[in-house]
Amino acid sequence: MKKIINISLLLLCVLVTQSCSVIDDDLSTCARDLELNIEVKMHTKLDLQLDQQLNSNADNPVRRIIYNQLADIFTDHAHDINVTVFEENSSNIAHNIDDVIDSNQSTYPISLRMANYDALALANLDDNAVVNYVSKDNHGQAMIEIPTADVSSQRTGLFAARKHLTITGETSQTIQMTLTQINSAVSLIIDAQNISRDNVEVFVQGTASGFMMADSVFLFDKQITTRADLPIDATPRFAAPDDNNTQPNVNANLCFTAVTLPSSDTEISQGCYYKIIINTTNADATVTHTELSVPEQLPAGRLKIIKTQMQSDGRVLPTENTNIGVTVKLDWNDGGQHDVEL
Repeated sequence: MKKIINISLLLLCVLVTQSCSVIDDDLSTCARDLELNIEVKMHTKLDLQLDQQLNSNADNPVRRIIYNQLADIFTDHAHDINVTVFEENSSNIAHNIDDVIDSNQSTYPISLRMANYDALALANLDDNAVVNYVSKDNHGQAMIEIPTADVSSQRTGLFAARKHLTITGETSQTIQMTLTQINSAVSLIIDAQNISRDNVEVFVQGTASGFMMADSVFLFDKQITTRADLPIDATPRFAAPDDNNTQPNVNANLCFTAVTLPSSDTEISQGCYYKIIINTTNADATVTHTELSVPEQLPAGRLKIIKTQMQSDGRVLPTENTNIGVTVKLDWNDGGQHDVEL
């Protein structure tokens, strides 16, 4: 009987020795309670960008249309969120969160052992049919990818973050991950004279084809052509009062907007970071092809507005930024048709 008691005491000592609550020399296998705070943050507000680029009374109708087009893109509101925590220098997943938050912030209790980790977070992927989140279970290869060369405008504002985590011996830690926007937008305003809205197509070309999550690097491994939207609920004619507020000045402004990934920080050709392509079908059935070469970068989270005027032969010329390069092909029919999935 005494031997049985001694054996039981010995086993109990072994179990206590292995317990995280009493051992002082190695707590690396002990889980620590954490609070992971996810926040979606806008660096540049849509109202501010519109105020800077459309600042006259005559611009107000176009301003309202662009705001309605982009209010759900340039926002700190996240519908869905994906967070994956990887063991450091590994693709072993220690924790994963897939959630619908419909907010700009959410907090999650998680438990991780003492070690180093790398976390990747992405918001608003669910309703963005243009991009895919590929290799998301592989930390070094996880990326946002535009799989086809010709695409429609993106429908959501994409937000991403990466963070290195060090879990210490503290009983609890609060970890903050702040997601920032990785896509952008271009709006082309055309004073289109008497050209029907159905006779104009606008594309943005030369923006990024992907985004490496772990490195925060945009990819340009293929040429992406994005079809710009012309809102169907927006009348193509806006009446803007003159200086005396008596007689309206009738314009035929068309407002095309494309939500894309950013441009490169290096020129794709001399003096050009990305291009805007306009195809105009004229009354005689000929097509005028205009290429605008934009000499400025399109950074993530930014909106670029370009004002233009259509000429009688269908060419489209900038009215404010004279540094934009213009190339025109009249009677254009060389098979440059863009087949964009809608």
